[in-house]
Amino acid sequence: IFSELAIRYRKSPLVTEGEPRLRDGPQAGDRLPDVKLTRDGRPTYLLKEVCGPSFHLLLCGTPEDWNADVIAELTGSFPEILALHYLSPNLTANILVDSNGEALNRLGIRDAGQYLVRPDGYIAYRCGGRDFRGVKQYLSNWYSTGPRTS
Repeated sequence: IFSELAIRYRKSPLVTEGEPRLRDGPQAGDRLPDVKLTRDGRPTYLLKEVCGPSFHLLLCGTPEDWNADVIAELTGSFPEILALHYLSPNLTANILVDSNGEALNRLGIRDAGQYLVRPDGYIAYRCGGRDFRGVKQYLSNWYSTGPRTS
């Protein structure tokens, strides 16, 4: 039996470790670990929430500390491929709540960090902090932000 947790794409040109680098946690190219969380008081799992037909940007840390205008610009630039999620230890409506800190600890988050997760659950990009330049550059390198023409 072979576990997908053992499969890694760390050396792939399709994955990027952004700046500032996270010292701990799974690296870009690794599969995102699954952890039990809650959303709106109901149990859920991290992979259930961030896997699917789009890329998922997981913003780790206090939701109020993220710049809403910059987030709106980023998600507006990639509306067809990007879904946004917050992961926080604080109980807030419509976010992923990590009340015991297990998920944030496994992801290596001390204050704030970003994980861009591919539809298959593997990490495409990650970095510490709240600066979106790196993730925006990553997405711009691979996906057009202009209107589609036929």
